[in-house]
Amino acid sequence: MEIFLYVLAAIVALIVVLGLIAPNSYQVKRSIIINYTLPETFTYLKSIKNQDNWSPWKKKDPNMTQTFEGTDGEIGFISKWKGNKDVGEGEQEIVSIVENESIDTELRFLSLGNHNLLDIY
Repeated sequence: MEIFLYVLAAIVALIVVLGLIAPNSYQVKRSIIINYTLPETFTYLKSIKNQDNWSPWKKKDPNMTQTFEGTDGEIGFISKWKGNKDVGEGEQEIVSIVENESIDTELRFLSLGNHNLLDIY
């Protein structure tokens, strides 16, 4: 019984130490080589409507309803969707653009259907 308590205490201590040294946040980055110029690629990518060409969500529900507010490719543009139980309901807004450098969007999930947030990633 005494050995069991020592092992249990060691496991708890290890978990506490790992919790203290683990990062509080993380960032996911991916890259790909595209055989087009930067301006051509950037113009294509900043258009939210173009995401339908590669979106895994569009493949899960090709009949989801989509509505749009604003001018696509500009700050403030909002794409809204409502789909089946696999897709759920939400919206994506362009919040920042640094030309030929970065596009920041905000995703808002209003209903996750059959998923929790961990399933999405």
